[in-house]
Amino acid sequence: MRTPMPAATPGGGTTPDATPAGPTAPGPTAAAAKTVGGTATGATTPDATAAGLPTGGTSAGSPTAPGPTAAAAETVGGTAGDAAPADAPTPDTTPAGATAPDATAAGLQTAGTTAGSPTPDGPTAAATKTVGGTTGDAAPADAPTPDTTPAGATAASAPTAGTTATGAPGPAAPPPVAPVPAAPAATAATAAAREEVARLRGGEPGALAEALERLATAATQDGDLGTTAVALEEAAGVWDRLAEPAREGFCLLLAATTQRLRGDLGAARHNLERAAAAEGLPDGVRRALEVERAEQALALGDAKTAYAGFGEVLELLDAGQDGLVRARVLGRRAAAGIAAQRWHDAAGDLMDAEELFTAHGEPDEAEAAALGAALAVAHAEPETAERVWAAVSATAPRDGTSAARRGITGGRIALLAGDAALALGRFDAARQGALDAADPIAYLAAVSETVGAAEALGDDATAYARLATAWVTVGDLLGAEAGRALVRPLLEQLRERLGPTRFAAARTAYEKRPRAH
Repeated sequence: MRTPMPAATPGGGTTPDATPAGPTAPGPTAAAAKTVGGTATGATTPDATAAGLPTGGTSAGSPTAPGPTAAAAETVGGTAGDAAPADAPTPDTTPAGATAPDATAAGLQTAGTTAGSPTPDGPTAAATKTVGGTTGDAAPADAPTPDTTPAGATAASAPTAGTTATGAPGPAAPPPVAPVPAAPAATAATAAAREEVARLRGGEPGALAEALERLATAATQDGDLGTTAVALEEAAGVWDRLAEPAREGFCLLLAATTQRLRGDLGAARHNLERAAAAEGLPDGVRRALEVERAEQALALGDAKTAYAGFGEVLELLDAGQDGLVRARVLGRRAAAGIAAQRWHDAAGDLMDAEELFTAHGEPDEAEAAALGAALAVAHAEPETAERVWAAVSATAPRDGTSAARRGITGGRIALLAGDAALALGRFDAARQGALDAADPIAYLAAVSETVGAAEALGDDATAYARLATAWVTVGDLLGAEAGRALVRPLLEQLRERLGPTRFAAARTAYEKRPRAH
């Protein structure tokens, strides 16, 4: 069944639309795609990630959330002659075990605390014991109990959840932000690529440039974006000396995107301008550079410029070009619209993106876009947003990732409507979905949201309990050291918001709770 979405009615009201469609069409009807809450929006802005959906690590409504590399460098314009060289770094490669390409720069830093940092009065242990089959520091017997981990669960699949709140009502301080693990150590592929580069130095320049591109790809897959940027910049220099402007421009484009993701916006701008100055660039690369320019404006907090920039790129894309590219650029314009609080424009763009994703057989992205539209319009019309969310959630989730995405979005909508109790239940459902998917990042995102909802209810004990449970559960999924590094900052943030007295009381209440046997 097609997901019912609000259709325009006279006077600006909405009614459910339940037009039947194919089995994978989760989103709005064509009519509803142009109207949210009775306000015509046309087809103009951001994607689900920017709307705070757990699809790629993007902060909800964050003006600094870098956008998907795919929108900038993946054949924007879509013609065969615009494609990247076959062995060039893949633009939308997601580092294994790290966030998707739109991860915030903070997510690329090592999570956790330094040796001298304060230790929260939370679940710690002097003794070492086995937790979920792994050995490491675990909480004492009367401390956190892990959520049930699915049989056969392994350490983190690629994370899919955003980790920040949407400005919803709650405690005075912002809800906690779940940190992202540090990049893993270099793999054999990266080591081999380094050896190849060393071997080719002093030889044929084109072969060296291609080896540098392969090193950049391998480093990206490892999450080592510093190495990626350096390799791409050197490769660009080699292509410049060989008078290969298309290869040079593409490498500089990816270097700019990589530096932006690392949070080095000065280097990102420098590489962008170098690329723009190159002569003879294919039209597709030129369009991709304009997407990156808009992304950098968004990262700098200039939502107005970013919105206009993404709009200019959309005007350059004709109807015959790749619909998925258009959908992703629509999503990025929506990110700028959300940052500028253009809620209906953002929702309209997301609904248009949902239609394109559905037409191109991408049901997960279509659902994320539909949920993103609901979350965007929730800032202006919570009742409309609730109806859209309920329509999407009327069908069984495809998997745990889908359940987590729906739960986090529904919880945020409930918070915007002022119903923290409803939000708490939905965030708890998202926790379970993320656990079913063995996705610790989505799990931490749901935990962070749950803590915020509990604080909004004045329920300090529940806020502490969710983090205490996460301490062991994440350790079960990723290992005890990673669990501590990820959860300790959240406990420290909670203690800072509550103050020592309330924090200690919440811990005591948790420790005195009835325990299952």
